[in-house]
Amino acid sequence: QNAGNVDKHTRHIQCQRKVKHLLRETRKICGHLVVVTAIENRLGKLCYQIYIPSHSATIKFSITDSTLLKLLTNCDQREANIYDSCDSSMIVKMLTDRIKIWPRYKAITHMGVPIKPTTFARKHWFRGK
Repeated sequence: QNAGNVDKHTRHIQCQRKVKHLLRETRKICGHLVVVTAIENRLGKLCYQIYIPSHSATIKFSITDSTLLKLLTNCDQREANIYDSCDSSMIVKMLTDRIKIWPRYKAITHMGVPIKPTTFARKHWFRGK
């Protein structure tokens, strides 16, 4: 038997993950320090998981084809070329730059805090002696 020939009756098992991790990074989005994880399912569906440690909150969402088409209507030529290449690792970078978290960090941290009246407000609102 030749060592170079592979037996036709030998079976090979290949194990694959169900998802492909495309991106995992820490960044600031709208003032929030977050951990962004992007994965691609076997079907080519892009999914995001955003963890906000300051609030112990996790946001999960997936990118649909209609969402990508909406982004294409408002993109430049470079982004259109990235989309046309069908390279999911490049598309994820483009999409991650457009993620917004509402309400912004400042709106959450300053919500419910009394605002000190300015000098102008003191003159007009507080008419004491």
